[in-house]
Amino acid sequence: MKQVTDWAKRPFPGEQIYVVGSAYHPYRGYAEGAIISANNALNNGWKIPIPSPPRNIQRIHTPKSFAEMDWRNIR
Repeated sequence: MKQVTDWAKRPFPGEQIYVVGSAYHPYRGYAEGAIISANNALNNGWKIPIPSPPRNIQRIHTPKSFAEMDWRNIR
């Protein structure tokens, strides 16, 4: 897999072509792999910094069980 990942970073040496997507990253089949490979291409090719995740994310209460769900306002 590392060979495919390394190839995708620069499939045609000297050209500004990058291959991105979850198929070309170790996190295959996951959105994270696609996002990370796109960020890496932007950073390696055009020196665009990889963004950091937001720090002030509001946590939404997620019910732990079906019985804990509040069904009154669901339409």
